[in-house]
Amino acid sequence: MRATTPNNHNAVSWQPSTTRVLPDKFEEVIGEHNIAVFHFYAAWNRYDVTMDQMLCEIAIAYKDQIFVGSIDTDAQENWERCKELRIVNLPAIAIFVNGQHVETVIGLLSKESLNSKVQKWLTM
Repeated sequence: MRATTPNNHNAVSWQPSTTRVLPDKFEEVIGEHNIAVFHFYAAWNRYDVTMDQMLCEIAIAYKDQIFVGSIDTDAQENWERCKELRIVNLPAIAIFVNGQHVETVIGLLSKESLNSKVQKWLTM
């Protein structure tokens, strides 16, 4: 059973704005992009809405350099990937540079912290 807030009946219906990445496309996406950022989310987690907004800004600003996708942690087919990348809380992002997993970030970052990380990834 999913948790919902009494005052927000649409909590479970929210979906991220970034490209949804299914398990069978994960490796392909990593191989096609020098930098791939995956937002691990749950529709019921309101912090993921804020993370999605910041990641959309990054996707637009760096559209030719960074791929930003989303992975639903409530979908059972993604649970193994969550374990593999140590996604233990939400929101979370996993970053791959040149095909290698370089970082998993747990928790909501400030816009400044996220932008600082983006600059670091671009120089890797």
